[in-house]
Amino acid sequence: MSTITTTEFLTVYEWTQRFSKYPLHRAAEFGNLKAVRSLLEAGHSPNESNYDCLTPLHEACVRGHVECARVLIEYGAQVNASCIEGSTPLCDACAAGSAETVCLLMKHGAVVNPPLVLTTPLHEAALRGDVECVQLLIKAGARLDAMDCHFGTPLHAATFMQNTLCVKALLLAGANVNATKIHQTPLHLAAVNDFSDAGKLLLQFGANPFATDNQGRTPRELLPNSMGTFYEQLKAWENSTRSLQDLCRYRIRSRIGSSRLHQTKLLGLPTSILAFLEHTYD
Repeated sequence: MSTITTTEFLTVYEWTQRFSKYPLHRAAEFGNLKAVRSLLEAGHSPNESNYDCLTPLHEACVRGHVECARVLIEYGAQVNASCIEGSTPLCDACAAGSAETVCLLMKHGAVVNPPLVLTTPLHEAALRGDVECVQLLIKAGARLDAMDCHFGTPLHAATFMQNTLCVKALLLAGANVNATKIHQTPLHLAAVNDFSDAGKLLLQFGANPFATDNQGRTPRELLPNSMGTFYEQLKAWENSTRSLQDLCRYRIRSRIGSSRLHQTKLLGLPTSILAFLEHTYD
């Protein structure tokens, strides 16, 4: 079977003959906007699902074909349709790193915290390393500390994938820096991967260097290199006492809570104090 390019035009009859099963899915997969529109006009359902319960909208979103997604929605595609694993088109758009598609879906009612999913849209964006998608989801109310079945929280996922910008965005928004997945904190994951940039950020936001995993190991004990800068960094944090200012900032941010941190600008605080609370400077 020959590959169809996104620019090749086929009639509806040719699409249905070449792809006797799920021609609209294939047109959305290839990003063939003309074929998608023609098939919809011919009566194909935008909500038809295949053996994995994937809809054409899933196919368009996972490949970042925003215009195909737009047309499918115009014809009634369900933006919160779930596949067999529970993933929605928003999860797929985040996995593709398509901020434009994410905005489109949320504009039409996509749920940022879908139920019964193995991984949330925020996890997918964090794994992808797309900070724009991460920030869009945070602004829309995505649960920062939701757990998936693989990594833990989105902060765990971003740390594991060494996506520093996403790690910082999640921390600034109030993600729990000491959340655990099988007793592992994000700092444990940073140590396992010898990811010092993320480790430094996590420590600045209150990560506990003495936290132990399910085998009683601290992050420093998981480092593959006992002679590197990250090892020395963790050792220094273990042997030092946090400043009173640092402890106060951590306590205040914790008391405000992630759902209200974005409202700190409304408190009328001096610019220097506001910047300190928001980690604009230390």
